[in-house]
Amino acid sequence: MRDLHPGRLQRLQPVQDACVNWRPHAMRLAAQVTHPASRWRPAIEAVPRHTFVPRWWTGHSAASDGSDVWELNDGPADEHLWLDAAYADRLLVTQVGPLHADHASRGDRPTGQPTSSSTLPGLIVQLARPSGKLRRLG
Repeated sequence: MRDLHPGRLQRLQPVQDACVNWRPHAMRLAAQVTHPASRWRPAIEAVPRHTFVPRWWTGHSAASDGSDVWELNDGPADEHLWLDAAYADRLLVTQVGPLHADHASRGDRPTGQPTSSSTLPGLIVQLARPSGKLRRLG
Protein backbone atom coordinates (compact mmCIF):
# COMPACT_ATOMS: atom_id res chain seq x y z
CA MET A 1 0.00 0.00 0.00
CA ARG A 2 1.29 3.44 -0.97
CA ASP A 3 1.57 6.09 1.77
CA LEU A 4 -0.31 9.07 0.29
CA HIS A 5 0.54 11.43 3.13
CA PRO A 6 3.90 10.59 4.74
CA GLY A 7 4.02 11.43 8.42
CA ARG A 8 0.25 11.75 8.83
CA LEU A 9 -2.02 9.34 10.65
CA GLN A 10 -4.01 7.21 8.21
CA ARG A 11 -7.29 5.68 9.31
CA LEU A 12 -7.94 2.46 7.48
CA GLN A 13 -10.77 1.33 9.74
CA PRO A 14 -13.58 3.11 11.58
CA VAL A 15 -12.78 4.70 14.92
CA GLN A 16 -13.38 2.28 17.74
CA ASP A 17 -16.54 2.86 19.76
CA ALA A 18 -15.19 4.24 23.01
CA CYS A 19 -17.41 5.43 25.86
CA VAL A 20 -19.54 7.62 23.61
CA ASN A 21 -23.28 7.63 24.32
CA TRP A 22 -24.37 7.55 20.68
CA ARG A 23 -27.52 5.40 20.86
CA PRO A 24 -29.96 8.21 21.77
CA HIS A 25 -28.66 10.16 18.76
CA ALA A 26 -29.12 7.14 16.48
CA MET A 27 -32.65 6.61 17.79
CA ARG A 28 -33.49 10.28 17.13
CA LEU A 29 -32.16 10.01 13.57
CA ALA A 30 -34.10 6.80 12.96
CA ALA A 31 -37.30 8.47 14.17
CA GLN A 32 -36.63 11.42 11.88
CA VAL A 33 -35.98 9.47 8.67
CA THR A 34 -38.20 6.39 9.01
CA HIS A 35 -41.83 5.50 9.62
CA PRO A 36 -42.39 3.87 13.05
CA ALA A 37 -43.22 0.53 11.39
CA SER A 38 -40.32 0.67 8.92
CA ARG A 39 -37.99 -2.30 8.90
CA TRP A 40 -35.14 0.19 8.34
CA ARG A 41 -35.61 1.80 11.76
CA PRO A 42 -33.78 -0.91 13.77
CA ALA A 43 -30.87 -0.82 11.31
CA ILE A 44 -30.49 2.95 11.59
CA GLU A 45 -30.74 2.75 15.38
CA ALA A 46 -28.01 0.08 15.47
CA VAL A 47 -25.35 1.72 13.28
CA PRO A 48 -22.70 3.79 15.10
CA ARG A 49 -22.39 6.38 12.29
CA HIS A 50 -19.90 8.53 14.18
CA THR A 51 -17.24 5.82 13.89
CA PHE A 52 -17.28 6.17 10.11
CA VAL A 53 -16.89 9.96 10.07
CA PRO A 54 -14.37 10.92 12.75
CA ARG A 55 -13.30 14.03 10.82
CA TRP A 56 -15.09 16.17 8.25
CA TRP A 57 -14.97 19.57 6.59
CA THR A 58 -17.33 22.54 7.09
CA GLY A 59 -17.40 25.06 4.25
CA HIS A 60 -17.37 28.84 4.63
CA SER A 61 -17.53 31.42 1.83
CA ALA A 62 -14.53 33.36 2.98
CA ALA A 63 -11.94 33.22 0.20
CA SER A 64 -11.18 36.47 -1.60
CA ASP A 65 -12.25 34.94 -4.92
CA GLY A 66 -15.64 33.89 -3.45
CA SER A 67 -14.82 30.18 -3.31
CA ASP A 68 -15.45 28.11 -0.21
CA VAL A 69 -12.76 27.71 2.41
CA TRP A 70 -13.05 24.52 4.41
CA GLU A 71 -12.50 24.13 8.14
CA LEU A 72 -11.54 20.77 9.64
CA ASN A 73 -13.79 19.28 12.35
CA ASP A 74 -12.28 16.63 14.62
CA GLY A 75 -15.04 14.52 16.19
CA PRO A 76 -13.13 12.89 19.03
CA ALA A 77 -11.93 16.35 20.13
CA ASP A 78 -15.53 17.65 20.40
CA GLU A 79 -17.89 14.79 21.22
CA HIS A 80 -21.04 16.97 21.27
CA LEU A 81 -20.36 18.41 17.80
CA TRP A 82 -19.38 14.96 16.50
CA LEU A 83 -22.58 13.25 17.62
CA ASP A 84 -24.80 16.11 16.46
CA ALA A 85 -23.18 16.06 13.01
CA ALA A 86 -22.96 12.29 12.56
CA TYR A 87 -26.59 11.68 13.52
CA ALA A 88 -28.16 14.53 11.58
CA ASP A 89 -29.97 13.94 8.30
CA ARG A 90 -27.32 15.75 6.32
CA LEU A 91 -24.19 14.81 4.49
CA LEU A 92 -20.75 15.47 5.90
CA VAL A 93 -18.00 16.51 3.51
CA THR A 94 -15.08 14.14 4.03
CA GLN A 95 -12.83 15.27 1.18
CA VAL A 96 -12.17 18.57 -0.60
CA GLY A 97 -10.17 18.24 -3.79
CA PRO A 98 -7.51 15.62 -3.08
CA LEU A 99 -7.41 16.24 0.72
CA HIS A 100 -9.39 13.78 2.86
CA ALA A 101 -10.28 15.01 6.34
CA ASP A 102 -8.74 11.90 7.95
CA HIS A 103 -5.37 12.86 6.44
CA ALA A 104 -5.52 16.60 7.08
CA SER A 105 -3.57 18.64 9.60
CA ARG A 106 -5.22 21.17 11.90
CA GLY A 107 -3.92 24.10 9.85
CA ASP A 108 -5.03 22.80 6.44
CA ARG A 109 -7.56 25.08 4.72
CA PRO A 110 -8.37 23.61 1.33
CA THR A 111 -10.43 25.61 -1.15
CA GLY A 112 -12.66 24.36 -3.89
CA GLN A 113 -15.36 21.77 -4.26
CA PRO A 114 -16.10 18.68 -2.16
CA THR A 115 -15.08 15.42 -3.79
CA SER A 116 -16.41 12.95 -1.20
CA SER A 117 -18.99 12.91 1.58
CA SER A 118 -20.90 10.66 3.93
CA THR A 119 -24.24 9.32 2.77
CA LEU A 120 -27.40 11.29 3.53
CA PRO A 121 -29.37 8.88 5.79
CA GLY A 122 -32.85 9.99 4.73
CA LEU A 123 -32.01 9.63 1.05
CA ILE A 124 -30.92 6.02 1.47
CA VAL A 125 -34.16 5.20 3.28
CA GLN A 126 -36.19 6.90 0.53
CA LEU A 127 -34.36 5.00 -2.21
CA ALA A 128 -35.00 1.64 -0.57
CA ARG A 129 -37.82 -0.31 -2.14
CA PRO A 130 -40.19 -2.40 -0.07
CA SER A 131 -38.39 -5.45 -1.48
CA GLY A 132 -35.18 -4.26 0.15
CA LYS A 133 -33.54 -3.39 -3.18
CA LEU A 134 -32.38 0.08 -4.02
CA ARG A 135 -34.07 1.97 -6.82
CA ARG A 136 -32.05 2.77 -9.91
CA LEU A 137 -31.40 6.43 -10.58
CA GLY A 138 -31.14 7.87 -14.03
